[in-house]
Amino acid sequence: MSESPPRICRVYSRMDMGGAENAILQLLQEIDSTHMVVTHLEGMRAPQAREAAERYTFLEGPRFAPLMAAMAEAQITHLHTINDHLLGPLAALLSGARHIIHTVHNDFQPLACSLVDHSIVVGKTLLSQISTPGRATFIPNGVGVPDALPEFRLWCEPGEERPLRIVELRRPDKLMSTTLDQIAASGALDGLDYEGVGIGFETPSSDPRIRNIGPLSDPYPELARADILVMGTTTETFGRTVYEAMAWGALPVATPIPAFREVFSDEEVDYFSGHNPETSAREFRQIIAKIEANPEGYRTRRVSNHRRVLECFDIRTMAGRTNALYDWLETQPPPP
Repeated sequence: MSESPPRICRVYSRMDMGGAENAILQLLQEIDSTHMVVTHLEGMRAPQAREAAERYTFLEGPRFAPLMAAMAEAQITHLHTINDHLLGPLAALLSGARHIIHTVHNDFQPLACSLVDHSIVVGKTLLSQISTPGRATFIPNGVGVPDALPEFRLWCEPGEERPLRIVELRRPDKLMSTTLDQIAASGALDGLDYEGVGIGFETPSSDPRIRNIGPLSDPYPELARADILVMGTTTETFGRTVYEAMAWGALPVATPIPAFREVFSDEEVDYFSGHNPETSAREFRQIIAKIEANPEGYRTRRVSNHRRVLECFDIRTMAGRTNALYDWLETQPPPP
């Protein structure tokens, strides 16, 4: 523990396995002098957070005094909230925190943004809802991106004799319009030599070709060996999994929600409608046929997707922009 107070007090409700937790862990690893305060659930990311943070505090139960003291001590209090938007900013204000930054990861409440010095939004859709845009910045969550793609050949390239590999990453609390299990149950994959891996959930699949293997602390090896990622979500604000797939070479097939459509074109991501599992399953099989008809084109897409994510959404880009915001905020007087 250092003698001087940490520069940043980062406050979040849990260190579990979602995209927000990954982003926070990356900020801890990239930005020094941080006191990480977890208020509700430690989860699977907690050991890494404890190791990366200069200080780490887990508040079991409603322990407001240590939280208030931590926020008052730091130069900048950075709140990361999912649902309890008002409680965090109000507590920071009452603590006398010098500067307050608030990252909106999912649900949005305009009043919460009016209580802080500056807001960070991870999805462009949310930025348009903020009534004080001059006090908000769009910084998408960063992902781990290798400098170069691992050597890989698609299942349908000439001379490659192996099953198609499909991977699905999701959490049980995410709303999904279409899952890999539903696609398989529809019969759309009948006659296709494939193997599927479900990450983040353990309920056994009815299809013996699909293995649901539960949460992984590092899903990147599975993405690096996959041909296709299926992402049938309806609720993502950022959609980290699609970025991770592109970073590691898996071809994303996703629902056309704003989180993806506002960032990626049809030349980067294939979309199924997501109206219902049966329709999406037919569209998914058609996308597979399209890839099989043009393996060279999709091999080129893998490379260009990786380059796009490396240039725009790398961890280091996110951390650099966040640190620059900290530097700027420290030069500003606190708002009245």
